[in-house]
Amino acid sequence: MLMKKKRKKISGGFVPVLNIMIDSEAFKELSGIAFKLYIYIAKFYWKQKSTNTEFSIPYSRFRTLMSKPTFYKCLRELVARGFLEAVEKGGLMQNPNKYIFSDKYQETNQKLVQQRKERQSKKVIRSGPWGGIISLNETIDQSQLSHEKNI
Repeated sequence: MLMKKKRKKISGGFVPVLNIMIDSEAFKELSGIAFKLYIYIAKFYWKQKSTNTEFSIPYSRFRTLMSKPTFYKCLRELVARGFLEAVEKGGLMQNPNKYIFSDKYQETNQKLVQQRKERQSKKVIRSGPWGGIISLNETIDQSQLSHEKNI
C-alpha cells in the first residue's frame, strides 16, 4: 500500500495572477507601484471578480502603502491599461467611484504592440533642439543641416 505524502499547508492566503496577464504587453508597461496596488486591491476584493460585483477603493485602506497623489495616479494607470474598469463615477455628490476587475488589458495589449512597432519603424537620425524624430521617409531641410554644421 502506497502512503500519500502529506503536503505542507500554506499559512495565510494568496492572490492569483493569471499567466496570460503576466505575458501581456499591458502588464509589461505597468509601473511597479501600480502592480503593487493591483495586488493589494485583488487581496481585498478578489471575491468580487468571480461575481463581477462593483466595489469602491478608498484611499484610507492603502494609506500606509503610498501617498494620495501616487494612489490616484496608479488607479488611473490600472484603468488606462485595462486591469480595472470604472463603472460609476462618484461625481459632485461625493460618492466613491465604483470599479470592477476587467479583462480589457487584452485589448490594450494589441494597441501597445502596434504602438511599439510604429516606434521601432522610426529611426532617430538626429535629435536636437527642435526635439523631433526624423523618420527614414522624411527629408531633412537645409536649415536643420546648417544648424548641425554650426554646432
